[in-house]
Amino acid sequence: MRRFFSNLFLASVILSIVLSLAGESSGQLLGRRNTRYELSENEFVCRGKKLSLPFTMDRLEEVLGPPDRSLELANTIHVWDREGVFVYVGQGETNVKQVSFSIRPEDFEFTPKKQFSSDVIIPGGRVHKGSTREYLAKLGYEEDYVPSIVGRDAGKHRIRVEFDDTGTVLSVTFSVRENVEE
Repeated sequence: MRRFFSNLFLASVILSIVLSLAGESSGQLLGRRNTRYELSENEFVCRGKKLSLPFTMDRLEEVLGPPDRSLELANTIHVWDREGVFVYVGQGETNVKQVSFSIRPEDFEFTPKKQFSSDVIIPGGRVHKGSTREYLAKLGYEEDYVPSIVGRDAGKHRIRVEFDDTGTVLSVTFSVRENVEE
């Protein structure tokens, strides 16, 4: 019996070492407990609930609850301060145009009061505060309309990751692409 537990302990140590050497992929192999958001080709999974793109603000509220605040600017921006999430809805529209995860606070009126702390699972990998441009380039992300942003089309939406000038992730956004064939 002692030998069994000794072998079990040794196996768990070896597995831990292998996973720690795997870097980014260790989270992909086991999944991270705090991951609650996933973007696939045509849907957004939030807290285990699937939202098909495009989805309405009412549907999002069923999952996240009501936003902590809303701002009427060029778009209506709804903010969930505790989640570190904000969304854009066009004036007079009901469908969500863009969902943003605020990884590192910026100085905007609509910036959530708390940072988003989970990973965002994306096609082929995941994004978190330690993700690098090099890692995202391996997943097919290319410089977007400004040098600080990398992006990639994924089905009905576009995923963008914004970096500051030190290479730290500021935010992850996904927006619904207009006129995309099913």
